[in-house]
Amino acid sequence: MESGSVGSIPSDRLRAEWAKWIGPYDWTHWVTLTTGARSTRVVKQLPSGRRVTAWKTSPAPALSTERVVKAYTEEFIRYLEKVSQGPVYSAYTVEGGALGDRPHLHAVLMVGAEVAPKQVERAWRYGRASVEHYDPKGAAVRYMLKEMGGRVLDYGVRLPPDQDRAGGGYP
Repeated sequence: MESGSVGSIPSDRLRAEWAKWIGPYDWTHWVTLTTGARSTRVVKQLPSGRRVTAWKTSPAPALSTERVVKAYTEEFIRYLEKVSQGPVYSAYTVEGGALGDRPHLHAVLMVGAEVAPKQVERAWRYGRASVEHYDPKGAAVRYMLKEMGGRVLDYGVRLPPDQDRAGGGYP
């Protein structure tokens, strides 16, 4: 198998086919989850009454690809299902860091109830979380798939049963 392809399928065609399949769903959130240090904003009020903002950084252990996937599917998604009181569907890819040492995850989510991006961010406790409302005119799906056929370490798709043409769920 040549680098940048899966079997005999060139990477650009693979990404295009996945984008055609994944893109049209009614995604609600676009998510990037990192592993490593997590920064939390801390606001303190001084005796003078002046407020000071600082950042507190908490170290997080390096996670394996398998652990990132497990944390995402079994903790993050389950938390969102509890908060939204319904199923959460998603498509995700896991990429290695620049040095291949810190995997990170890109995903699109379909959450049935309105859940604010900040509430989704709080569900991830292994590093930083960046969450936005999904823009179907944006490039989120293409960005998520940018390393498909290359540096993607893992991927998964879980779609609503009535929309899941492949009949699968998370690996």
